[in-house]
Amino acid sequence: MSREQLHQLVDTLPDSEVDTATRVLAALGRSASTALDRALAAVPVEDEELSPGELADLAESLAEPSDAPRSTSAGLRRERDLA
Repeated sequence: MSREQLHQLVDTLPDSEVDTATRVLAALGRSASTALDRALAAVPVEDEELSPGELADLAESLAEPSDAPRSTSAGLRRERDLA
C-alpha cells in the first residue's frame, strides 16, 4: 500500500481514529507493506479481531526503524482538511 493510499484511508476515518492511523503510519514508515505483513503474520488465527489500537501497537513493535519523517495527528488532519 502506498503512502498516498494510506492517506486516502485516513481521509475516511472520523477524527477520533486519526491518532490511531497516525501511529500506524509512523510505525510503518517506508516499509509499510513489509511491516504490515509481519504484523498480520504475528497475529494468531484465533485472535484475528484486533482493535485499531492493538493493531497500531503491534505495527509499532514490529516495524523496523525508518528514516522516513514522522507524521503528526495535526499534520494529517491539516492535510485532510486542505484536500
